[in-house]
Amino acid sequence: QCALVFLQFRQAGKRFINIDESWVGSGDYRRRSWQRKGVSNSLPAKKVSPRITLILALDSEAKIYCSLLQANSDEDTMKLFLTELVRTLDYEDRQWRKNTVLIWDNAGYHEAGEVLTLLKEQRVPMMYLGPYSYHMAPCEMVFAALKVQWLNQDQAPLGKK
Repeated sequence: QCALVFLQFRQAGKRFINIDESWVGSGDYRRRSWQRKGVSNSLPAKKVSPRITLILALDSEAKIYCSLLQANSDEDTMKLFLTELVRTLDYEDRQWRKNTVLIWDNAGYHEAGEVLTLLKEQRVPMMYLGPYSYHMAPCEMVFAALKVQWLNQDQAPLGKK
């Protein structure tokens, strides 16, 4: 049903911008390092550095708007991202609201009161994806490529098999 709505909107010349967020953890998977004589040469199996939250907006024309944060996704980070996205879209085309629809999932901070107020104040056309509609969210493909290929060139295990 959701796919039919997308198809109808695209046939009407509408542009979609899918917004989603994920986090990228980086790790050091080396088992040994150079040390002074007498100092153990072993390293922990995995040294984890701070994780980065990636908020991504990908439109149906393959244009990407993104933000990297060293913070968890929440209502405040979404408001900040949306404010900057609207500012950028206004700069690119003052009439973008006539032919663009933002789509995203039902994460709690997407439906938070202040986020919805901001979207209403900025007259942002939007719609929610149905539950478990990962196949309808092109951002998920970008996240997968980042995590499996570009950020993991050594093909280190990612935790799930």
